[in-house]
Amino acid sequence: FERLYPNAISYSALILACGKAEQWQQALAIFGEVLSGDFRITQSIFNAATNACGNSLCATEALWLLEERWRQRVSYDTQSYNDVARACGGSGYFDQAIRITEQMLHHRLQPDIVTSTAIIGACRISGRWQLGCCCVEESAINGIVPDAIFRSAVTSLHQQALQWQAALSTLQGKFGGLDE
Repeated sequence: FERLYPNAISYSALILACGKAEQWQQALAIFGEVLSGDFRITQSIFNAATNACGNSLCATEALWLLEERWRQRVSYDTQSYNDVARACGGSGYFDQAIRITEQMLHHRLQPDIVTSTAIIGACRISGRWQLGCCCVEESAINGIVPDAIFRSAVTSLHQQALQWQAALSTLQGKFGGLDE
């Protein structure tokens, strides 16, 4: 039999599998092996690692991956920023989550519905509902079409702000210019 050598696809798949199994430490250990080896690290490997951190809400590690991506000169993409925003917002790194949009725009990436939902969630959890409402308005300006998850995040934000009329409007699909 011919010996098979790992490649970007096999490493990405292995890291993703670890992430889905909530084994983020193992995912980052494999990422570390790739990083320290003679293997060219790719966008898909970084995305798999940031996804593992996003799923496990490991903000410090996700932020480190963004920095390492810059050091390795691997291009940024919306998916990895969304994973980092989710990790930061879900683990108490609210300021970093909120700054993700700025970083994306700096790298000429347009925030999408996943980004907006993560940022709105971070604003709600941190008690910054006014900032969250600004994010909802910004989403409308950027033409983001709401889905059920986005609507749920916006409704929760309005509930926290004791804005029952806005929450009702959200459920009816009439909010911030985001009507379907």
